[in-house]
Amino acid sequence: FHTRLSMFVVTLFLLSMNTRIGSMGFGGLGFVGIVSVYGNLVPNLEAYSLDKSNGLPSVSSLTNVLVTICITVHLSVMYYVCGASKHGLKSWDEGDIIFLIAHASGVMTVRADLLRSFPVLCRFLTHSTVYLETYAFLILLFPVPLIRCLGILILVSLHMGISIFVHVFGFNFSMIALLVLLMPPMAYDFLERIG
Repeated sequence: FHTRLSMFVVTLFLLSMNTRIGSMGFGGLGFVGIVSVYGNLVPNLEAYSLDKSNGLPSVSSLTNVLVTICITVHLSVMYYVCGASKHGLKSWDEGDIIFLIAHASGVMTVRADLLRSFPVLCRFLTHSTVYLETYAFLILLFPVPLIRCLGILILVSLHMGISIFVHVFGFNFSMIALLVLLMPPMAYDFLERIG
């Protein structure tokens, strides 16, 4: 991870999600949460590490690589399965699902009234969601850092849009936190320069 603070924030999100939604503890996020907790303890553990005293590689760098790989694979598979499962479903193929959900009571926030007034926008959002989820793995694994940054920002905007219009508790915020961790170092360098 780029900063210990960002790793700590993601760990808090993951722990809160595992506490709130019991089934998440059995999925990939449960494993990533455990590794993140371990990664936060690494600075204290290295003081007592036999590996360090014997000149072996740092535990923290190996942990960071493992957590990054786990998050990338988990998100890639999750997005692909979500997107692929929507292909062939009438409401998704015709672009009506977001418009229909916007009329559902109890699911949508108060801001859904705004969404209901624009059926063409609903159709666009429906189709773009399916394709974005299906091909998100290309964004997450893309080797050009600038394009990966733009792609991750688009995925973040997807989750921001969902959290604005739909009641889904903290899921979107934990997804955003995980996506931010996958930003290339150049993004953090840029933020440091302008900040």
